[in-house]
Amino acid sequence: MGEGLYDLLKLKRGSCAVTVSGSIAYITRTKYYVDTLLTNCGDEARIGWLVDSFDPVNAGNVIYGSTKIALVRWMRRTAPSWAACGVNLNAVAPGAVNTTIMPDTKEFRDGFETFTMGLAMPTVYKEKRMMEASDVGPALGMLVLPEAKGISGAVLYCDGGTSAFLHPEKIY
Repeated sequence: MGEGLYDLLKLKRGSCAVTVSGSIAYITRTKYYVDTLLTNCGDEARIGWLVDSFDPVNAGNVIYGSTKIALVRWMRRTAPSWAACGVNLNAVAPGAVNTTIMPDTKEFRDGFETFTMGLAMPTVYKEKRMMEASDVGPALGMLVLPEAKGISGAVLYCDGGTSAFLHPEKIY
């Protein structure tokens, strides 16, 4: 992922990189822990065999969530060595954002009062709507400010409180 940019960022001490994960990733995690294989195994054939065995109806959710978790695990493992060379590495984990992959549909808004089973919709609760990309932009922008040079290896949840609601005891 960012390893291709590292040498360039290292030349300009004080640089940073921010990845985008997703707070919903932990909800879609299954017993197969594909994210562990992605970050620890390195055996692409084994990972492919496992993924091919998934029920096609649910495979997309498992793979999507696993890649988001693997990305954060990579960021957390890589951040200390990058920071030692003056490059901060962080992640933003947005909740449900109104995009083409997850549109802010009426059925989600109508379900606002029956928010159950960890569905992260809507993420702007007072307005009963999903977040827009412009709602996530300030979180990304904050992490690239020169004044944020002390922040490295952090996951900034930008999900309207969904992660706190679903995992109140988790501190990171």
